[in-house]
Amino acid sequence: MSEKFPLAFEQVEEKIPTIGEINSLVELFANKKEVKQKKVYEDGQGVYLAEYTITGDIDDQNTEYNYMRKGHHEKGGSLITSIEAIYFDKDGIPFCSDPMANYIDGEWIFTKEGEIAKNKI
Repeated sequence: MSEKFPLAFEQVEEKIPTIGEINSLVELFANKKEVKQKKVYEDGQGVYLAEYTITGDIDDQNTEYNYMRKGHHEKGGSLITSIEAIYFDKDGIPFCSDPMANYIDGEWIFTKEGEIAKNKI
């Protein structure tokens, strides 16, 4: 039995998550808190940037979740497709961020922080 492997110069079509998949993961990480979608940017391949806000998440702090697709885009770029959490204090100043999940070979791989958030439910 022989398998066909792409040659090094052949482009393999990369899977891109849908906005529905992205929304579902952010809602999962938000742990049943209200999620507000701030902005969504698309190109010919689909969504490349999506921003979400969860208000009053912990002690009047806000959390933002940002999805960024791998590549160079009009509104930024990334080496990997991922979702990141950014935490803001009560004055709106970001004080840290955590990677939550990376999209690799058509699958979401949860980071340690993503697993913790996912298992809070």
